[in-house]
Amino acid sequence: MWEIKALDQSLTFIFSFLFGMGICVIYDVFSALRLYKFKSKTATVILDILFFTASAFLVFCFFMLRTYGEIRLFCIFGMLLGFIFWHSLVSRIFMLLVKKAIKIKNILKKYFKILIKPLASAVQFVYNFHRKQKIKRKNKKQKKAQIKAQKKLNEKNRKNKQKAIDKKTKRKNKNWQRKGKNAEA
Repeated sequence: MWEIKALDQSLTFIFSFLFGMGICVIYDVFSALRLYKFKSKTATVILDILFFTASAFLVFCFFMLRTYGEIRLFCIFGMLLGFIFWHSLVSRIFMLLVKKAIKIKNILKKYFKILIKPLASAVQFVYNFHRKQKIKRKNKKQKKAQIKAQKKLNEKNRKNKQKAIDKKTKRKNKNWQRKGKNAEA
């Protein structure tokens, strides 16, 4: 066992007191979670096991860092005093603040829903209107392209018919010309 000077003992006691307060803060956070978020018994058991495990690990680390792994009675006493101090004086205020924060959150959530619903409806209306206009423009372009393609096809067909008529006319003319030459001869 090694000796600790009076100043080091005093500092270690103060640190253990503060550490006990920190563990109580963690306890309050777990309590708030248990009361307002996880209300089932299995969740409570799981949160208690997590708190115990986290606290044990943190206390172990504290003893390893501050007293080189030696468990000192005044450190345990300081942690206990810090925990009791926080729990008796500050914890109640902390839990009241958590309750108020949850009430405010619920109120804001309620009013947010009331305010956001018309806004969401307006955004949805604008989006749908824009989408319909976009579809109309797309359909208009497709219709124009179809009409243009149909005009090209009609023009091509008309030209082909005209060529066929011209060929027939030329043949007829040649036949008439032959007949006319044969009649003259």
